[in-house]
This record gives sequence, structure tokens and C-alpha cells, in this order.
Amino acid sequence: MAASADETLTTRARRWNVLRPTLIALMGTLVASAITAIVIVSRGEFNDTDGRVLGTAAALAGFIVLTLPSLFHWERGRYRPLAAAAITASLVSFALLVTLIWQSDLFEDTSVAKTLGTIGIVAFAANHISLILLARPRGVLPVAASMAVTTALVIAVAAMLVTAIWGEVGSQAFWRLAAILIILDILGTITVPLLARTLSPRRKR
Repeated sequence: MAASADETLTTRARRWNVLRPTLIALMGTLVASAITAIVIVSRGEFNDTDGRVLGTAAALAGFIVLTLPSLFHWERGRYRPLAAAAITASLVSFALLVTLIWQSDLFEDTSVAKTLGTIGIVAFAANHISLILLARPRGVLPVAASMAVTTALVIAVAAMLVTAIWGEVGSQAFWRLAAILIILDILGTITVPLLARTLSPRRKR
């Protein structure tokens, strides 16, 4: 038992040694982006380059915040395929968005914008599911059921949005249904951690 516990701790330490520099680099980049944005805003004069720099900084901040749940799972060795897919989709969408910020002419090609929207939705959905999975059901049925239902809602909303992007859906009934599912998704996202906190058995110290 002791050997197994030591091996687990060693594995976690190795993962943390790999992830820690990444997190430090991300935080440093985020701070640098914030300082750059503050300097540009303080000047009070904007040109095209300033706007693109601000857009890039905002995209970077969004990327970092979005991938935090997946980075957490990756460091813990949990849900690795999901975490890898979420981080990869986020990187691709960030790269595409920055490319479009600096090469705005690409927006004239609707397929490029649709591709960015699709990958962005996949990235958001995957990281959203990672966020939901931060709650540990610990054998409590209401928590597990809430997690499953909310995850299904995330997937359904993502599928509907991707369908709307490529099918250019204009049906009011479609968008009313999408809005209802989004509201239920938000409700589930809030409910899951509350249920997990309230109903899960406390660990013995």
C-alpha cells in the first residue's frame, strides 16, 4: 500500500513538474497582454494595429481561461482524451482567430468564418464538459445524474449551433429550442457543483 501511494505521489509530481512551467508561461503571457491593453487604452488613440493588438490580447485571455479545467484534468491524469481534445480545439480556434484578426480579408470567405465558429464551439463545449467533470459524484446518484444531463445538454447545444452555422438556420422554433436548452445548460452548470458540495459524503480527516 505504501509503495503504491509513493508511486502515485511520484507520478503526480512528475505531471506537476511538466504542467507548472506551462501555467507560469500562460500567466506571464496573460499579465503581459493585460499591461499591453492598459497602455493602449491609456493613450486614448486607436488605430488598426492597436485594435488588432487588443483583439489578440482578448483572444489570449479567453484561451487561457477556457482551457483551465482541461489543464487541471490533464495534470491529474483524469479524462485525458477529453482534456487533450479540448486543449487542441482551443489552440486551433485561438490560432484561427488571431489569424483572422490580423488578416481580416479572410472574413470574406464565409467557409473560413464558419470553420472558426465550428472549432470554437467544439472547444467551448469540450472545456465546458471538463468544467462539469470537476465535480466528483462520489457515488451520489443526484450528482451523477445532474452531471450526465448537463453534459448531454452541452453536446446538444453545440450540435445545434454547428448545424445553424453551416445550415444557416433561420427558424424561430429552432432558436427558441436552442435558447431553452442553453438556459437548462446554465442551470445544470450551476446546480452540479452545488449538489456535489451539498450531497457528497465528507472525507474523514
